[in-house]
Amino acid sequence: PTYLERAVQILDKNTDVGLVHCGIQYIDEHTKVTTSKQVYENDFVDREENHLLKYLLEGCIINPAGVLARKKVYETVGNFTDKIVWGVDPHMWTRIALNFPIAYLAEPLAQY
Repeated sequence: PTYLERAVQILDKNTDVGLVHCGIQYIDEHTKVTTSKQVYENDFVDREENHLLKYLLEGCIINPAGVLARKKVYETVGNFTDKIVWGVDPHMWTRIALNFPIAYLAEPLAQY
């Protein structure tokens, strides 16, 4: 299954989850995979703010190439900010993690 198929399955099974993200393959200009990054070894739903703690300790762990969020998330936390120059994505992921559980798919299903 594709990232979108797997992410939708997670959202359908876990109606409280606000965002799903996945492992990432980093590619070069020729689309050759140069490295992969997995934040965790296994899929899981984080209902205890582990993502938020890991982010605060290690930096942004969510790559925007592999993110799917529910519409109600943006209705709850608001749109991306235009008040900061850099860090807009991590700012949004933090706001989401403070309000919703985050799901993670360990398999690298997105490329960046």
